[in-house]
Amino acid sequence: MSIATGDGGTIQNSAQNLNVDLVAHEFFFDLQVLELNSGEAVLLSPQASLQPEQAYCIRVSRSWNIYRPSPSLSACDWQIIQYPVKIEQELQLTLNVIGSAAEVAAIGTIADQGSCLSRHAEAEWHHDFQFIVQANCSVASVTLELRYRESSANLNKFASSLVLPLESIDSTPAPTAKVYNLPVKAEPPERTAFLHIHLKGQNELSLTGWIRDRVNRPDKLGPITSLQVSPENYSDDLGYLKALQEAINDYAIKNVGDITVWLEKVVDSYGEDCCIVIIDQADSQIPWEMFKLGGGRYLGACVLVVRWAEAYYRNQQVALQLGEAKHTGRVVAYVHSLDSEVTKSNCPILQNLSLKHHTSPEELQDGLLPSSEAVTVGLVYLSCNGVLTYGDEQNVLSKLHNPSNVTVKFRFDDVEGILDPRPVFFANASYSGRLLVHDHQPCGLTQAALTQVAASYIGTLGPVGRLFAAQLAQFLLSAATSSQGMQPAQLLRKLRAEVASRLRNTKVPLERRKRDFLYTFMYVYYGNPKAYLKLTLPSAKPVPSQEAKHG
Repeated sequence: MSIATGDGGTIQNSAQNLNVDLVAHEFFFDLQVLELNSGEAVLLSPQASLQPEQAYCIRVSRSWNIYRPSPSLSACDWQIIQYPVKIEQELQLTLNVIGSAAEVAAIGTIADQGSCLSRHAEAEWHHDFQFIVQANCSVASVTLELRYRESSANLNKFASSLVLPLESIDSTPAPTAKVYNLPVKAEPPERTAFLHIHLKGQNELSLTGWIRDRVNRPDKLGPITSLQVSPENYSDDLGYLKALQEAINDYAIKNVGDITVWLEKVVDSYGEDCCIVIIDQADSQIPWEMFKLGGGRYLGACVLVVRWAEAYYRNQQVALQLGEAKHTGRVVAYVHSLDSEVTKSNCPILQNLSLKHHTSPEELQDGLLPSSEAVTVGLVYLSCNGVLTYGDEQNVLSKLHNPSNVTVKFRFDDVEGILDPRPVFFANASYSGRLLVHDHQPCGLTQAALTQVAASYIGTLGPVGRLFAAQLAQFLLSAATSSQGMQPAQLLRKLRAEVASRLRNTKVPLERRKRDFLYTFMYVYYGNPKAYLKLTLPSAKPVPSQEAKHG
């Protein structure tokens, strides 16, 4: 049964279908990419690359306005061109690959050609063109072109085009190009592997692994489902961290995306002297350091794990350094007023290393300014029992558990570009080591520090207790005042190994064992795996001897 509504629409079975008269109205054809899995179509992120042997569809729809991408989207995002269309009669649509024979072969046959758009189309009209990216794909991108032909004409007219990146064995560059600033085909250093994580689609991650003898044939891992564990859903920090550990253990046991097999292969091939570089551009929240290998081993306890970001400073790449490096100098510290007493009691060495604890971000910047009298800054220490921000996170921070309701914003406008050499940053606060993502772009304090002011960076992926944070700082700072200094990456590995071993020590109360394990594995390091940190007093007097104990 249908009832005329008088406005060009009809009501059928109590649902109104609104028709739009397109005659003499200028409009545009939008093109969206959806991934097809088990009959479901999932809209892809504008930064996702299409995968070999995967089915997709291009959804064509009508829009009154031309598509305008967000200014934050990078040059690697999908590129769309649209011409205005006016319709006088029914249109027939076709979608084809424009380019070389290899580009045409990469997509193969595009199904569902010849769809028609009438003068009186439904408001929600759309049409799907389906295709499968071929397994032997050897090109980095393809251009799809949508054309239309009026029913009484023979000429196919241009409507829209879309450039899409493809992932293929031949076209995927080694991460050395972006991370180490080496030629694309350069081999990574000895005993070094890379794990790159990026968004593939909604709630889905794509993983790619590189090892030295397969630098130009990366291992395609994943895709895997994003962690469905959010701190906002837990009333206390330890509850969230326990859920996080359970989720990462499930990843390992189920070998999702073949990641367990790949990590085991890396460790078995290179031994415990190897280094794994994690490049997580998706804010996956995955504590890879906590990933459990066979024999009860934890990745971040048995091998060196460091992180890095694809960072750019004023359009210049900030590369991860490889060689021997030593950061020496004084400490410039910020301690929030709520952390003052617990820091004084549990991290007394900080008082010797930094005579003045700055209490505002503005004071901290002032303390970092170079002067002829001041010793070079070796470490910038930030202590806060809240959340540290840079100011570009938008609503991302609302998902973090922040029981203290303290948020402190740090900017580097006065010191960016003038700290030479750059110091190490230690942001001792909850979530301070997460590379957050907003509108498909990395954001937050970690990204800003590595881009503008820091040589390397220590932070946390999740919440940590105030007392524990102060005690761990005492341990790290004490080690950095020894005659040789300390290597942050190695020291964090040692700490993880100790708390992992203590998990089986029944003489220690269970809750403390679990707490120390979870909090310790939240600390991560971004930077040169071989770098040393050697701290000096603001004056020439020797550093008082302090035993480096933790926990």
